[in-house]
Amino acid sequence: DLKKGTPNIKDFFLKLRSNYIEGYESLLAFEVLFKRLSRVYEQDLTYKISKWIIQSQGMIDSYNHTILEALDNIFAPFYLQVKKKSYRDKKLFIDTKKIKPNGGIERQYSKEFTNILGEDF
Repeated sequence: DLKKGTPNIKDFFLKLRSNYIEGYESLLAFEVLFKRLSRVYEQDLTYKISKWIIQSQGMIDSYNHTILEALDNIFAPFYLQVKKKSYRDKKLFIDTKKIKPNGGIERQYSKEFTNILGEDF
């Protein structure tokens, strides 16, 4: 039972969720920076970060699938099936469309690149 009996499992998934979101936010921030740098250098510098973002999306999809599978398990005891709705309301799932780039990372490196490259950046 994710709600009462085993708080460590719930905490584990919440921590994992947080880590995935933080990592994805960071990747998105660097993607923004690399897009800007690509314009400066007139060359696509996003090729590597784009692959990492796709890889991260796959990991998040697997995470979401694991949560969904655990909640929809037809072999689960009946009491888990009754409580399934409350688990879904806890926002254990990750929606990558709602995740924004990490503004702190973006601002920090934008400032540094502006100092180095000037108005070109």
